[in-house]
Amino acid sequence: MSYAAFTPDKVTTSSLSLLPRASSLFVIAVMAYAVSVAAPSEHIQLGAAIVGTSLVCLGLLSLIFAVWTKRNNARALKAIASFVEHDVAACFVADDVGDISYRNTAAQEKFSLVPQTVEAALSTVVMNPNGLVTRLYMKAGQAGAAREDVVTQDAHLRLSCHKVTDGNAIWRLEDLPAAPSESAPGGAAKLPVLVVGRQDTILHMNASARRFFGERVKSLDRVIPEMPLKLNRLQEVLAETGTVSCVATELSTGIGRREIAFVPTDDVLAELPESQRFF
Repeated sequence: MSYAAFTPDKVTTSSLSLLPRASSLFVIAVMAYAVSVAAPSEHIQLGAAIVGTSLVCLGLLSLIFAVWTKRNNARALKAIASFVEHDVAACFVADDVGDISYRNTAAQEKFSLVPQTVEAALSTVVMNPNGLVTRLYMKAGQAGAAREDVVTQDAHLRLSCHKVTDGNAIWRLEDLPAAPSESAPGGAAKLPVLVVGRQDTILHMNASARRFFGERVKSLDRVIPEMPLKLNRLQEVLAETGTVSCVATELSTGIGRREIAFVPTDDVLAELPESQRFF
């Protein structure tokens, strides 16, 4: 990218660094003008007037460069948006701390909850994405771009990071066809798997889960009629074909999320009386 907003020169960088102090510069300038009026000596008056004028010019210069940089940022973002808007892969533009400032159409369709950071977006498809994001961002900072393939229970993904500034980056999440050798042993990858977050919010459903439950659901109580969820025990769930007996198994856990697989069974759920239950 050749936009000055994304690759500011030294003059622009110095001017922007003064912007937070612009109000202080104007206050000091007013004080200098006051001294130039009240000072008994002409030399002091002249010196104070020069200082005040210099500070005013410096503050105005900072404001002008700030407005110019903001306009260039808008033009650069528009150029990037037009470049990746129709990309079939989910694309984000994020700053150095991962805050997303733009997402293309594919990203909006893939992440219905509108994540605010790159880590939040990837947390719905990858366990513990912080390390992955940090590693790719550092590699992109050194080489200009970096990518890494990630194999999950549901898909084979390729995450790319392209550095466009000393802080901004374009992130691209591409779905790749899974190779037969990448399938989980015993056909586990074909099981319905839900990624569940805090307060039993469903963050992601794999293809098998969407077929099994018949639709995308946003909360666990939509598929478990009798909450709470009982792990490794027979439990009825609401599938597309009706009520089905399943055994729910927790595959993995992370910070604020867990992966739960449902194993359908032909066994009939029969609840024992309270007096005969061991657990």
